[in-house]
Amino acid sequence: MSELVVAATKTCKSCGCDRLQHSVYHEELGSVRDRLGLRDTRVNHHAYDSPPGLTAKQTELFWASLAERAPNSVGGATGAAAWRAWRIRALATQLPKQDLSLSHCRHLDDAHRKQFEDFVAARNEIALDIGIAYQHHGASIECMGCSKPIRNGSIAVQAPRIGEEVAYHPACFTCSDCGELLVELSYCALDGRPYCVRHYSERLKPRCHACDEIE
Repeated sequence: MSELVVAATKTCKSCGCDRLQHSVYHEELGSVRDRLGLRDTRVNHHAYDSPPGLTAKQTELFWASLAERAPNSVGGATGAAAWRAWRIRALATQLPKQDLSLSHCRHLDDAHRKQFEDFVAARNEIALDIGIAYQHHGASIECMGCSKPIRNGSIAVQAPRIGEEVAYHPACFTCSDCGELLVELSYCALDGRPYCVRHYSERLKPRCHACDEIE
């Protein structure tokens, strides 16, 4: 397929904008836990969405550790507003609803519905998870992402699906395909590496460039 055709099918047929920026992808996004059908009992200490289980001081350390990855400007927004704008886009991009549930697929034919349901069930059972942010205490351990030390008192992220002893710097906990921070620490484990839901799916199944559904 030519680059021209691919580019064309990634735009909205109505207005010609990037489909991932179109408002239809921003409706009723909720949080990662909402999107995955999980109950959310966290207390939010930040204008963006903070990991559960951290104290207010630990939450400050968590966000300080992400300073180097902070979006400079998203749609003209800066600071906390830029994080909120990034989160909206990341939810729509990284956790597309059509990858999570058959009810959001519009173009899947009957012959592939059972295959899709089996794929989703297997992914949820063996790969899908939400990372755990915590404050590391004790001797330094190696970050799985950059191989540099996670020092005593630093905030780290555990990824149990990858390994019970595996830990990352918050800024290193990214999708192994697109390199983006994993929104609200949601990830899928594949071959010992974290991926967002979108790119985990694309590692295992083709995606239609026109409707954005996996095939």
